[in-house]
Amino acid sequence: MGSRRIIILCVDHDDDVGRKTGIKTPIIGEDSIREAAIRLLMADPSEADANTMFEALKILNDLRGKSQDEEYEAAVIAGSMAGGVESDRKIAEEIENIVKNFKADAAILVSDGYSDQVVAPIIQSFVPIISVRRFAVKHSEALETTWFILLTYLKTVLSDKRYTRWFLGLPGIIIVVFTTFFLLSMIYPAIPFLTYAQIVTLLILGFALLVRGFGIDEVVTQAIQTVSRNPSILLNITSVIVFVSFIIIGVIQASGRIMRLYPPEQLSDINFLLSHLNELSYTFVDESTIYFAIGLSLFIIGRAAYFFITRDERFWGSIPSITTTFMLAEAVRKAVYMIIRLPESFFDPHIMQLIIWILLSIASIAGVTVLTHKLKARYGHLLAGR
Repeated sequence: MGSRRIIILCVDHDDDVGRKTGIKTPIIGEDSIREAAIRLLMADPSEADANTMFEALKILNDLRGKSQDEEYEAAVIAGSMAGGVESDRKIAEEIENIVKNFKADAAILVSDGYSDQVVAPIIQSFVPIISVRRFAVKHSEALETTWFILLTYLKTVLSDKRYTRWFLGLPGIIIVVFTTFFLLSMIYPAIPFLTYAQIVTLLILGFALLVRGFGIDEVVTQAIQTVSRNPSILLNITSVIVFVSFIIIGVIQASGRIMRLYPPEQLSDINFLLSHLNELSYTFVDESTIYFAIGLSLFIIGRAAYFFITRDERFWGSIPSITTTFMLAEAVRKAVYMIIRLPESFFDPHIMQLIIWILLSIASIAGVTVLTHKLKARYGHLLAGR
């Protein structure tokens, strides 16, 4: 059995080493890491990631001196300044590359105490972590050091785009709002503009907390990046919007028809609603079904266009789906009609019409399906060459 191979990983989550030195990650090997750490300290002497890199080298040398049955190597991986999913994806790619090249059996994570909570699950998806070494740069408790740290953080807030929009942009908007409403209150003293200013400020703060708290800004950023990489996805988004719009239109139209047929005082009477529930249900379904069917068909057409552009074979399944939608919609309308007029026997004309329509629907769907299979057999190669 060969010796176990262990990789010592130092993680720079926001890619300070890449931004400040120009060195691309991953960085593998003692000499390369030492050079990168020195260059990072030369670029920014206060950079804690450089000290973490030196700690990884210290662990590497200590373990090499104690164990002869295990093979060790150190590496530095980095995420992205963008943070979030983009950073995690870059870290995952670099870990996968290192594990394949070094053929690591286990990993030791050298962390600053914060990043280990974020990157440990990503690392463990490729190689087991057998130890986590948390390392933090020691600071003097003197007043000068405290001020230096505060000034460093203040500089980060003022220069880093990830923080300026919240620590500068948001207060700036609030100041502009208050100043504008204050000037308006001086011009029009009879109008309570200062009260309006407080309401608007609370709305701005609430919206900002909502966006940041639920990560809406990250979701929007990720969505924009996804759309920019794959513009055809806009077809899916448009299809969903159209579908939802037609559902809303159908509900509004059906509700409007009910309100035209029955006076408001009857619709507000619970006894009337219960006694005429069948008629109200039929009226609603009869009016709204066509809008639902059109919306669903347009959604299917949009998806079909997306599948055609992306050369996805699911395109062929969209063709029978459109026929099924309209056939099923009309069958529902015919079936619901019997809610207000119960058939007297099985041979009632309305039951016969429903049965004939169902049989016609089955035949139509079967015919379209067979035709689709023939088209797929003849032209399927056009979508298979992705």
